[in-house]
Amino acid sequence: MITAKNAAIMVTLFVVIYIILLYVNIPYNPVAYMIAVFPFVLVWMVICILKDTSAKYPDLGGHEWGYRDKNRDELGLF
Repeated sequence: MITAKNAAIMVTLFVVIYIILLYVNIPYNPVAYMIAVFPFVLVWMVICILKDTSAKYPDLGGHEWGYRDKNRDELGLF
């Protein structure tokens, strides 16, 4: 599985290449292909980020939801 960081880097490189191709005035076909493919690339990145399990988070302890990166005691609201 691709980590969230790697997925974001790949999509960023895709966009940078797209901008460079626009700047160099290459023929329309590759740029049009990249425009057509970009929504799918973006959805792929979002799915990779949501499915990323490389970071370790504490157990929520029976609660239905919570901040996975902070303890309940650190929030100071409860």
